[in-house]
Formats: sequence, C-alpha cells, structure tokens
Amino acid sequence: MRKFSVIVTGVLMACMLSLVACTSITGFLPSDGHKTEAPVKGASANAIVQSGKIAKDLDGLLEVCLKNTEKVNSAGHPLDESFFLWIYHRYGENTFRKLADGLKQGRDQKIYGRLTGNTIHSLWIYYCAEVGVHSEDLQNVYIKGGQSSTGIVMNFAGDVNFDEKWENVRYADRNKITIPQCFTGGLLEEMQDADLMMINNECTYGTKGTAQAGKAYTFRGKPARAANLPALGVDLVSLANNHVYDYGATGLLETMKALRENNVPYVGAGKNLDEATKPLYFLINGKVIAITAATQVERTYRYTKEATNRTPGVLKCQYPERYVRVIEDAKKHADYVIAFVHWGTEGKVFFEKDQVDLGRKFVNAGADVVIGGHTHCLQGMEFYKNVPVFYSLGNFWFDWDVKNAKQTGIFQIVIPEHFTPKTVKYRFIPCYYKNGKTRLLNSKKSKNKAYRYMEHLSWLTKVDSRGFVHEIEEGKKE
Repeated sequence: MRKFSVIVTGVLMACMLSLVACTSITGFLPSDGHKTEAPVKGASANAIVQSGKIAKDLDGLLEVCLKNTEKVNSAGHPLDESFFLWIYHRYGENTFRKLADGLKQGRDQKIYGRLTGNTIHSLWIYYCAEVGVHSEDLQNVYIKGGQSSTGIVMNFAGDVNFDEKWENVRYADRNKITIPQCFTGGLLEEMQDADLMMINNECTYGTKGTAQAGKAYTFRGKPARAANLPALGVDLVSLANNHVYDYGATGLLETMKALRENNVPYVGAGKNLDEATKPLYFLINGKVIAITAATQVERTYRYTKEATNRTPGVLKCQYPERYVRVIEDAKKHADYVIAFVHWGTEGKVFFEKDQVDLGRKFVNAGADVVIGGHTHCLQGMEFYKNVPVFYSLGNFWFDWDVKNAKQTGIFQIVIPEHFTPKTVKYRFIPCYYKNGKTRLLNSKKSKNKAYRYMEHLSWLTKVDSRGFVHEIEEGKKE
C-alpha cells in the first residue's frame, strides 16, 4: 500500500493557509442590492482537519479513492492524492469515508454533489483556487453568490443599444431619467434578482475609430454608458454580433476596455482568436455554467471581422466547425452549457432552415440550450433531442420602428438544486417596448396574448399560464 502520511500534514497546512490567500480565479462577481451572497458550500470551519485528528486509516481511504477513480466519476479531471486530501480537509472524515465507500461501489460523479453540495466541476475549481494548482483551469471563471442557496435562475434578453443618437437613449436623456428607470412594471427587479442576467450588447463604447464606410447602421455610445449594465443587473454580455465592429478594431478594443472597467464579462469576441473562443464559466450554488457565443451574421457583407491569432474580432459560426469545438470543450468543464447565437434574417418572425441546421449542430456538440438573437423581433422555439432552441429574443431595449419589433421578453432557465436535464425548467417572460421604455407585462390578458403569440411562432411547444414552456409530443394534441 502506498504511504501518504508523510505528506498529509504539509498538504493540509497548505490548504489551511490557502483560505486566506489570493486565488487566480478571474473574478468574484458582486451581488447587487437585491441579492445576497451565498456562502461557499463546504467551507464550514468544523470540517477543517485539526492537527492530531487525522484518521488512522487515511492512507487506506486515499488508496480506495485513487484506485476507484475513473473518467466516468472524475469528469476527466486529474484527481490525485492532493485533491482527495483537500476533500478530507474541506468536508471532514465522515463525508470522506462515504465518498471512499461510494467510489468503491462504482458510483458515478454525482456522488460528489450528493455528499458535498458541489458538483465535481465545482469542486475542481475550488480545489485549484485554494491549493494554487492548475491555474489554466481557472481562466474566465467567476464565482457568484445565488439568490437562494440551492437552485439557479438565469435570465437572457436580446439586443440592448446605448447609442446616444438612437431614440431609446435620447428619450432617457431628454426626460432626464436614468436608463434603469426605462425598465418598468417590475422588469428591473426581475433582471436584478436573477442569479445570472445576460444580454446582447448591440453597440460599441468609445470615442475613437471611424464608422465603417458603406454600413447602413453604426452604433456607438460613450464609454460611460457601459456603467448602465451592472445597474440593470446585467452580469455578462455577448459581443458576438454584427455591430461591435462598427468602428473597426479600434472601436472593438475600446468596447472591451469599457466593459472590463465596469467589471462586465463578455463572450464571443476578443483581442485575438484565443480570447474570442473562450467560454465564460460561472460557479453558482455548487454548479458550473458555461456560456459560449458566436455570430452567423454577416453572411453576405463582411463589415464585422472574425478574430485571428493576431487581430481582434468576433467568433463566427456561419461555418460552424470552430464553434462546435468550443461547445464540445466547454461541455468537458461544466455541468450546463449555453450557446448564445447571433443568426437569422432581420424582421423574420419565423425561424429559417439555416438556423435550424446550425442549432442542431450545437445541440449535438453538447449545448444544453441554444438562445438566439439578431432578427430585431421575437422568433419562436422548438425542442431538439429534448433541448430547447429559442431562435430569437429580438430587441430588448432598442427603438426599431418596424412591425413586430415591440414584442420582446426574457427567456428564463431554472435549474433546481438536484438537477437532471429533465428537471430544468424554461420560461418565457413577456415584455413590451414602447416610447423609450421596456415594461414587464403583468395583466393576465396581456400575458396570455403573448404566450399564444409565442406558441404561434414555435414548433410543438406549449406555453402554460405561468409562462413555462413544454415540448409537445408530435402527433398529440394540446
């Protein structure tokens, strides 16, 4: 039998010291006034192993864990004696004995969640951060407290445009009100109360660069406008769209700088291809959520440049092979993977074959949900292999005076504490934009009308009286 006793004290001491050390995790997202930070699960002081109280048979327990750790229960992470000693330190002898016994019985990776409240992906992040190893696995990782200490609620919305020349921003400036005051009827609270809130950032921020010659619409707001995002409860944005390059590479770099200065993570674009392809990972209530983003447009014109190894740009997916690999890689490191895609044809309320084809490729690659945008109007949704594909969230706060552009909404994902793909719930929260304001629809009549409209746009999808969406089995009536 291998002997670990000689290294136990040193490793445990390193773990204890790490509780007060800095980590290389990208960031800890602060909660706003409507949220309370959840304590890190498993960090209770009574689990810390005190000197002289180490289990006499710890060597044997470690041997059992190592001998029975395989790809199926390690999720591909290189779990070694240091990791298992950290588990022992974090959760105590009783939990560790149960873990060793479970692994010996051939239990899969779910045993970690049942015993600690953290999935194996979450435990790996905490371990790497606290012990100071595998820093490459902590890139683009954010730890965020949840509204509750159990499940996760995530909200997704469409295009937001902060260009001062555009009517929605002019309305706020003209009436001397803040942009958060333009979200009414309880909508602002709905956005701020979500554990994760994401929008499509349909503009640039900056003062430099030149508008793209020949492009019909170019959007740019002052860098200070980016401060509205955290005020709205927005936790991250997609830059994978056809307007972040409106002022060229200079404008994109300024945009990313403004977002960083306001602590708003972004996905789908970067200073080079490596950054543009990196997912964002959010550790919330013991689960790791991966968010990826790419744009299919522009399909004919090439105003918006794709990132290269040396130049800034977006991640494109008209030819989806690269983005498929991004999703596949994210699936190896996360419990739930989101594909946020800019695609389709402006003004088309019904989704098109190219969207369907791409969406299915993304699901086959491992996406647990596909959420789209770009059309400036709502499109419907369908399920493919039990995975929801919401084709377009349309405009969210963006004055576009064309038919069907006023209806909008939030697509909400509710992940329970002990989740499987079948227990995750999906909800459409209807909203309406008019005269500079986006409001939550609250009356039963207006909500039901919005639900029926969403069903009309969708395929084999039912929206119930609370907005939760359900797949209809083909051939059955609802």
